[in-house]
Amino acid sequence: MTSKLVLQINSLDALERLIGGDAEVEVEIRNNIAAKFAEKHLKQLANSSEVMGALTKAQCELREMVQTQVTTALVKVKNSAYYGMKIGDLHSEIKTLIEEAVKTSVDAVVTNAVRADVAKLATQEILERKITREVTSQVNERVTTEVKKRIDAMLAGLPK
Repeated sequence: MTSKLVLQINSLDALERLIGGDAEVEVEIRNNIAAKFAEKHLKQLANSSEVMGALTKAQCELREMVQTQVTTALVKVKNSAYYGMKIGDLHSEIKTLIEEAVKTSVDAVVTNAVRADVAKLATQEILERKITREVTSQVNERVTTEVKKRIDAMLAGLPK
């Protein structure tokens, strides 16, 4: 039969004394705290319908923007007097206009993609800061409780 040991330490000093400089134990404790926090708080958030809906909406909006830009550019080309001509036959002024239109369309798509990635990174940074604060709070709380328990046990063992 396997028994589960739950240890609550609410002081960083007590935790450091308990670990005794053992890096492997420290890493294992940190990993367990982070895993419990993520399991308790983040899994639910990441799988929420709001997050999934926002991702789906962003994908649809990006597709629509690209499609609109491409359609608009194709309509302009088809409606121009130069439709059907070879690129080499076009006047340099028209070439410049086409290059600018393509550049503008590509810039818009890339800018929107970068903004989406930046927003995602910002969200990840916020979550990482929240996790760090929560883990620190949990460690401090558990260390304090453990120190109090040990002090109470030592005081109880002293002669009166």
